[in-house]
Amino acid sequence: MLLVLLLAMAIVLPACAEPAPAPAPAPAPTPTTPIKWIMPSFYSAPGAWPVDVIPPFCDAVKERTNGMLDIHLYYSGELGIDRKDFPSALQTGSIQLAHASAGYYSEEIEAAAMSAMPAISRSHDEGAKFSVPLRHFMDRQFGEKYNVKVLFAAPWTHGQVMTQTEIKDFANLEGRKIRVSVKPVGDMLTNLNGAPVLMPFGEIYMALQKGVLDGYCTSIDSIVSEKFFEVVDYVNLYWTHGGLVVWLMSLDAYNALPEDFQKIVAEEADKAEYAAMAAGRAELTTFLPIVKQLGLTVSEPTEAEVVGIRKGAKPVWDAFYLKASAEGREEFLKAFERLGVPYTPPE
Repeated sequence: MLLVLLLAMAIVLPACAEPAPAPAPAPAPTPTTPIKWIMPSFYSAPGAWPVDVIPPFCDAVKERTNGMLDIHLYYSGELGIDRKDFPSALQTGSIQLAHASAGYYSEEIEAAAMSAMPAISRSHDEGAKFSVPLRHFMDRQFGEKYNVKVLFAAPWTHGQVMTQTEIKDFANLEGRKIRVSVKPVGDMLTNLNGAPVLMPFGEIYMALQKGVLDGYCTSIDSIVSEKFFEVVDYVNLYWTHGGLVVWLMSLDAYNALPEDFQKIVAEEADKAEYAAMAAGRAELTTFLPIVKQLGLTVSEPTEAEVVGIRKGAKPVWDAFYLKASAEGREEFLKAFERLGVPYTPPE
């Protein structure tokens, strides 16, 4: 009797159906009035490849959308937004795109901190091999924290150390006051008996002229673009750090675009990224002959000095590793493996 009852229930009761999938979001309608996006840069003016790839991108997007998506580039200071506040401004909708160095966010985004680690890579191609694969990790971290996407990522031309006097031993800076842009590099220079100074880029020339600085650390093109050849005499190829130039994009702004506009933005960003990679790779070979013609002396470390530089960098690597998440540690070790640079993390 019980068996009959169970069979009857099986016939009467409907089988549990799979839950219906959530409906896909409706595509954004084609705009009837132009959409304006605001994109601040951390560069104060045109004249260098990291910022000069942006206007062609903006023009191409505007042309391909028949003027319906108009991206306006603003140079540093024009909007009054500090570069370190770009992610928050994207999150609140004050801006839709931002041009920055990933290293600015190294205190909160692990992948950004990794990309700015000093003295690991020693060429542009090595820098790309080290940092570009970190992009997906970085993209996810920015997305989780700020609802922001990394639209573009290209490796910097590495920072070199430009000084007024000759460095006799690359592993001993003899107390020289060197301007740096990111703390990990400053920590390494401290370990190399230097005195790092965090200072806005625009103050470097006057500080060198007045003796407040003995040198500075940034890419070699600055010798020409900022006329630093007037106040320094030596280019020391430390390859301090590479890092990534990034374009950060508001996901809210992106998702509000029609699909065809989204595709155009992504395609044109890819083209700009390709152009930036080529320009960054060519920068050192382009500018080394120029700085020599200007009368500056170019010095390279010996292999023994490279070992000494990395000894100064290792405490910086260790400090990052100890506070990193499990995923961050794994990504960090993979990055060393990609370059074949030996690294034994602390216990």
